[in-house]
Amino acid sequence: MKRTLVQLSAFGFLAACASGSGPSSAGPARALAHAMPSTNPLAYVVADTGTILMDIAGTSVAIEGNSHAAIQLEYAQAGTGLRTIVRFTALAGSFTNSMGPTQTITASDMPGPATLVIGPRGNATVTEKPAMTATAAQILGSESAYLRLFTRLPGRVVAPGTEWTDTVDVNDQAGEMATQTRSVVTSVLAGDTMLAGRRLHVIRSQVQATTQIAGTNQGFEIRQSLTGTSSAVTLWDPALGALVEHTEITTMTGTMEMPTMNLSGIPVTYANRHVMRIIR
Repeated sequence: MKRTLVQLSAFGFLAACASGSGPSSAGPARALAHAMPSTNPLAYVVADTGTILMDIAGTSVAIEGNSHAAIQLEYAQAGTGLRTIVRFTALAGSFTNSMGPTQTITASDMPGPATLVIGPRGNATVTEKPAMTATAAQILGSESAYLRLFTRLPGRVVAPGTEWTDTVDVNDQAGEMATQTRSVVTSVLAGDTMLAGRRLHVIRSQVQATTQIAGTNQGFEIRQSLTGTSSAVTLWDPALGALVEHTEITTMTGTMEMPTMNLSGIPVTYANRHVMRIIR
């Protein structure tokens, strides 16, 4: 939903990074990388809440959205990477436009299984993507729904304090609206923390993001440009070899243009919170 809620400001909604803490300790004994987890498959819950505020010709418009999903990730070795099947097992959500009706997403909008190949650093390629309903594509994102599930890692053994940087490009399509987002993610292994008797790595990330949206909706041409930042905290279980929790908070600002209505420079403010948590 991170990318698509911004797009939905043009429709009627998008998202992502967070906080967390823990004492530092000795560095991990194994590579901090995506590899076959000790439990397979894994189940997660994913939740997003977001708000977009706009001022259109003196009229304030507020768009609020949320989505809640349960997913299953099933892994198989594929060379140096992992072939991963993503299955939605539950889905619900809605978005409300102060100038229009509330729209909802239900289990009937759940997409079928998707297949990705995940590299050790979390670089992901979608190799099989199911069809989505128009509502699901708007709220979840046609590509970001899957790519956001895999946090970026260094792919090697690192000590606390080690930083790494990734550039992530995501392209979403919902109807005739296209969204392109580039994120520069700088992460650091901040140390370890204990949770329910398990030692977890704490990864903190700062993100610089730009989003460009263009297309037509209901016959109106729309262009939108946003920039902003995210802060994220990821908890990684080295014994399990998998993500336990990822919390991300995003804020973006920019403008929207609607040339067919002779509107330009419409100020847009966006805020989102994204959480992904393992189901034990």
